[in-house]
Amino acid sequence: MPSGKRVTLDLAGIDRLDTAGAWLLLRTEHELTARSNAVEIRNLRSNLEPLFEHVRKGGMVTPAGHPRPANHTIAGFLAQIGEITLGLLARTYTILSFLGLVCIIVVEVMRHPRRLRITALVTQMERPGSMLCPLSACSHS
Repeated sequence: MPSGKRVTLDLAGIDRLDTAGAWLLLRTEHELTARSNAVEIRNLRSNLEPLFEHVRKGGMVTPAGHPRPANHTIAGFLAQIGEITLGLLARTYTILSFLGLVCIIVVEVMRHPRRLRITALVTQMERPGSMLCPLSACSHS
């Protein structure tokens, strides 16, 4: 950036401008002035003047930095790995519990085959299937 010079910001080609654009232009003016430059803004359209004045009244606040996601740090990365691992362990525990229960029931049925009620088993197996398909889509005989 120049220092100790006369700088002109010619805004003749600017038809539309939002708050961010006005803030960037005023920040540039502020930085040039801080380096002992004589800054002049020319050809600012009259419909943009209220926006410039509004932004100028707000002052030159330094924008906050972009927040770094927690998993982009070593501690955050390790925490994310830990959470995923605990989730997988919980799922594994649930699946193994179910398989263990199935094994216990199979052993009990093998020891006492008369306790197996075929009609109740078929009814229980049929019930979820009938809940999944609408009556119009399934053929019931």
